[in-house]
Amino acid sequence: MLYLAVTVLATVTLYYELYVGGSVSTLLLVDLHMSFTFFVVVLAFGNLIGAFGSLFAGLADRLGRANLVVGGLLISGIFVAYVLPAATNKWEFSFEFFAVGVVEGIALVATPALIRDFSPQVGRATAMGFWTAGPVLGSLIVTAVATNTIPAIVPDPRFWTHEYRIAGIAGLVVFLIALVGLRELSPQLRGRDRGRAGQARRLSRPAGSGSGRGGPGPGRGRRSGRKPGRAGKGSGRGAGPPGLASQPRGGGSWPRTGRGCSRPRTPCGRRSPAGDESRAAA
Repeated sequence: MLYLAVTVLATVTLYYELYVGGSVSTLLLVDLHMSFTFFVVVLAFGNLIGAFGSLFAGLADRLGRANLVVGGLLISGIFVAYVLPAATNKWEFSFEFFAVGVVEGIALVATPALIRDFSPQVGRATAMGFWTAGPVLGSLIVTAVATNTIPAIVPDPRFWTHEYRIAGIAGLVVFLIALVGLRELSPQLRGRDRGRAGQARRLSRPAGSGSGRGGPGPGRGRRSGRKPGRAGKGSGRGAGPPGLASQPRGGGSWPRTGRGCSRPRTPCGRRSPAGDESRAAA
């Protein structure tokens, strides 16, 4: 439960650092001499680069998911607290914001994986629900902090750096908490969890819907008996077509009495020579 709480706290903090610029956007535009359109384009490209940065989250299996989250908190905290407030023009601020977007994109992809590792299989949906509250809680924290720290009249346009420093210091504090209270799940436990999930999926399949490994699917099973009307190869014992007698082993034909007639007939329905001789003798 402690690991889940730390992971959710890290998620909320990362979103708080990502959204803090919206609370001081008017001061930021005036101080760095950027237009509103330029600022919106920077935000859009920052989010896009963060989405591409999430592709590198495949390193989580090699470096560890908890290590990625802890490292992301450290780097983003340093950038938001010290690097971004030191920007003096719009281009410097833009490239630094892009770097923060890449780091947070990688870290925010690793956090749901940690939620899956640290939550029981029965209550995993509830745990993921807490994780999805990260963007909402991050925005609420931005609003609450800005309401209580930004005065009604701001004499200095560089006051926007004050909000960034608050967010960065909060991120560094959460970094220390995650460094102490967040641990990587062992590969043995993770593999056992995957094995249980796969077993649950196999047990939940309906009967008869085989996937090629289990029992045969509908229409794919082998017939237990031989096809009617086709004798076995070389045995001479197979069942003949309906209404006809099968051939005996030594050749010839089995005598059969036709329907409504007492005279012996051959399997083909024609009269046998023995029947003709008996009729001639009579």
